[in-house]
Amino acid sequence: MTNPMSHRASVSAIAIAIHLSLPLAGLCQEGEATLALLPVQNRVGDVGVAELIERSLLEHLRQSRAVLEPQKIRPWLRRHRIRSVNDAPPPVMRQLGRQLDSDVMLSVIVHEAILTGTPRLSLSARGMRTTTGEVFWSAFVGTSGLDHRKLLGLGVLHEIEALCNPTVEALMASLDTALLEAAPDAPPPSANGLGRIAVVPLTGYIRVDASIVAETATAALHSTLFDLGIPTISPNRVAEILRHQRVRRWGELSPAAREALSSEGQAELAITGSVEAHETGGGAEEPNPRVSVALRLLDLETGKIVWTGALELSGWDRAGVFRVGRIFSAGTLLKKETDDLLRDLVRQLSRSETSSKGPR
Repeated sequence: MTNPMSHRASVSAIAIAIHLSLPLAGLCQEGEATLALLPVQNRVGDVGVAELIERSLLEHLRQSRAVLEPQKIRPWLRRHRIRSVNDAPPPVMRQLGRQLDSDVMLSVIVHEAILTGTPRLSLSARGMRTTTGEVFWSAFVGTSGLDHRKLLGLGVLHEIEALCNPTVEALMASLDTALLEAAPDAPPPSANGLGRIAVVPLTGYIRVDASIVAETATAALHSTLFDLGIPTISPNRVAEILRHQRVRRWGELSPAAREALSSEGQAELAITGSVEAHETGGGAEEPNPRVSVALRLLDLETGKIVWTGALELSGWDRAGVFRVGRIFSAGTLLKKETDDLLRDLVRQLSRSETSSKGPR
């Protein structure tokens, strides 16, 4: 029986591809732009913050390259009903990139923007190559105005406007290196001996903003995998496969879905998990976030869970003298937990591989 959702998704992708075959007259002149900054995706409901981030991104990127501005792309995306470029199938993104006359497309999401008390921001970014339509770079950063505090309490950033530029600079820090490291169509080499991993979006088991928090944790996980040199399947390709298989959460990863990720996505493993807690205590001036994340690594061929890890941290857990080491942003805490969990995964699998080989 034909899957109605799969059919609608396919028809939608075909319709978008047809729209993308139409000329984008006036968007850019020949050779003008090699990087297209797609409109910032706003998950916090504050248009002003998204505009601040866009301006900061443009200022940063223009220092080293020509950039096609999001304001020139936004009306066209709206006209053709493309709401989320992060989930658009790779063929659609290839068509879009060609029409924008760009080598690379950059997508940024605002996950958290706290303006009351000490400001906090959490952003993620993805770079997509026009030649493949797939993600080749991922980054995530969470910051707080208190991260800039020096001795005697000096240096705290009290306004969200002041926090935008350093946050964007931290987010973009690894982009140039990623652009230079590999050929456009070359898959990234594995630095840890792991097979290629498909990230199944995490689930949020919390009462408030569960879907937003789960998306934030998934973005942090993607970024950590990139940082560790672990090869992943492009998230927009995974999204297309899961949409066709009607998978909404990790517990729905049926044998057919595992086979699709393996055969269509060329993945060997899937990583997924859940956010069990995500809350902020303390005061508005010195918040104390608490986050709990659980991850699982699944063998796609057998369906066996080969590794699990869980971690719960408070922002003040490791505070030292003069409050050094405190974490004030839930986004920063999410990134730290995914970093710690995946480094533990690599260590455990490395020990298992060494043990299986035995003494020489």
